[in-house]
Amino acid sequence: MIRREFKILISYILVILLCGVVVVVRRAWNNHCDNCWVKDCSITMSEIDSLRWNGRVVFSFDPNLLDRDSFLLLGLDIGLVDRIVRYRNAKGFFKTKDAFFQFCKEDSLWCHHFEDFVSISKTERVKKVEINKVSYSKFCNALKTCTKKDINRLYYWREAHMGIVSWKQLYDLDLFPENFIKECSRVFYVDKEMVSCVDVNVASYEELRKLPYLSKQDIQCVLDYRADHMGFAVASEFFSCVQLSALRCYFLEQYLCF
Repeated sequence: MIRREFKILISYILVILLCGVVVVVRRAWNNHCDNCWVKDCSITMSEIDSLRWNGRVVFSFDPNLLDRDSFLLLGLDIGLVDRIVRYRNAKGFFKTKDAFFQFCKEDSLWCHHFEDFVSISKTERVKKVEINKVSYSKFCNALKTCTKKDINRLYYWREAHMGIVSWKQLYDLDLFPENFIKECSRVFYVDKEMVSCVDVNVASYEELRKLPYLSKQDIQCVLDYRADHMGFAVASEFFSCVQLSALRCYFLEQYLCF
């Protein structure tokens, strides 16, 4: 009887030892897998070229100030870059590095390698104002770092042409330096609803003269065509009277109503 109980005790001990060995082996295997993953992720900067941001330039940046092309240059996915730009355009602002990385969590591998290069500026965020509403004095105060010549040219162009419909329009004009337009977009935003529209079927010569891109010859052609055909039914009919590029026609159409 004693011998039988001894055998049962030995069996229990062997089962416990076997379970302990299984647990130890399993933990060792999990640790090995974790170490392999960390080793794979702990890639040096010299090895970055082997990843999907092959050939990208690495530099310190503020995610609240970096433009779209620079984000792409760093290797962020184009879909994520567009989300960041839309977030900032909607008056979003990353207060801390953690907030930015939380926003980019879907690209965790990128965050792992570039977390040391992100720096949030301590300066207060500029409160943007609508460019088509601001007065001349506020216009000058907001653009203190720009030349008086560029400020005056933009302000009087806005007044003479019933407002600005987009930043692309300013690039299209080719009248202002690129740095000046970037500074304007930093302190102002454009609201198309604030732009006046002209009814080309009843507008006078003076009102048509305020429309951007139209020369005196174009306006005279518009008036002659309107008199002969009793007005314009669609935009394409109006643009057949003027000599403008497709891009300028696109911007001009936003000032017109029929």
